[in-house]
Amino acid sequence: MVKKWFLIIAVAAIAVIVAAVAFSFYPSPLSIDNLGGKYNATLTRWSDHVQLTYTDETGQHSSAYFDDNLKDGLNWISAQTPENATIFAWWDYGHMITAIGQRNAVARNPSQEILPSISDSSEINEFDTNDKIVDIAQALITDNPSTLMELMEKYNADYVMVCKDDEIKAAWMCKAVGLNSTDYVSSDGPLMKFTDLGKTTMLSKLLDNNNDTGLTLVYQNAQMKIYQLSGA
Repeated sequence: MVKKWFLIIAVAAIAVIVAAVAFSFYPSPLSIDNLGGKYNATLTRWSDHVQLTYTDETGQHSSAYFDDNLKDGLNWISAQTPENATIFAWWDYGHMITAIGQRNAVARNPSQEILPSISDSSEINEFDTNDKIVDIAQALITDNPSTLMELMEKYNADYVMVCKDDEIKAAWMCKAVGLNSTDYVSSDGPLMKFTDLGKTTMLSKLLDNNNDTGLTLVYQNAQMKIYQLSGA
């Protein structure tokens, strides 16, 4: 009888240990924020990232990239742009533009060809075409305002959104269109900065409020700037 009870206790102890180990591999989120809105957006905060999930007309979507610093600008988009507006921006802001800004984004996902630009692509299961990614990169890296406006019009976009971190992402924009990235951006410690050639790009000019873009600045804060096509 003693051996039987000892065996039962041992099995129970092992079960507890196994459960504890299993739980350690599936930690609970730090918090869950139900933002609601048109697409019932939810932010799940983990120790190493924030997961954005929402459901639009095409189904449920999830993105492991979310920047809390962009919330004010995204809320401005939701409140101050027409409901049918389309926002032209680098692809990794696309899910935020749709879920929080509640507007159409030209691109929401990377193409297969630019997956090397993502440190952890394991959770990405949706892709945009490479032609679309190249168009966005070309529009932002060009030094010709007409090219930017023509490509915005190609996707029926009245607004373009640029963010402070785009200076870092400019290297991948250059690579997407076959340019030597070091001609346009250079390392400045842990950051990147535009070279003299890089400062001629539409991206640099939009970030610097340069008037030579053919667009009208309609919103800005420390993290982002939003421009509108003149007359749109």
